[in-house]
Amino acid sequence: MDPTTDFSTAFRHWFHEEQPTRAWWIAEHGGRTCGMVNVKLFERMPSPGKPARRWGYLANLFVEPEARGQGVGASLVQAAIDFAQHHDLVRLVLAPSELSVPLYRRLGFRSANELMVLPLQK
Repeated sequence: MDPTTDFSTAFRHWFHEEQPTRAWWIAEHGGRTCGMVNVKLFERMPSPGKPARRWGYLANLFVEPEARGQGVGASLVQAAIDFAQHHDLVRLVLAPSELSVPLYRRLGFRSANELMVLPLQK
């Protein structure tokens, strides 16, 4: 089978399953789609005396190369931040690429020394 067809099928399945747990933003610039980002929502387990709260994982930020450096990525991330604040999320987390770190820092993200990771695949 064609790898593109395999990917399309897998992506459609993934998107259908993930749709209820994500918020999505698409950017347009010059009349065409040029970027996207989404936030995966997670419900924290309630604990005695505290309400259940939600947090978000900022994912899949992408801006077409010709639209970079024009504020598109910042606008997409700001839309996600506004959404998180409006919906009372306790935090947004992400795993940035080295190239994207300055963008996230400008928007108020900081290193999360309190988190730990156990890589399970090499």
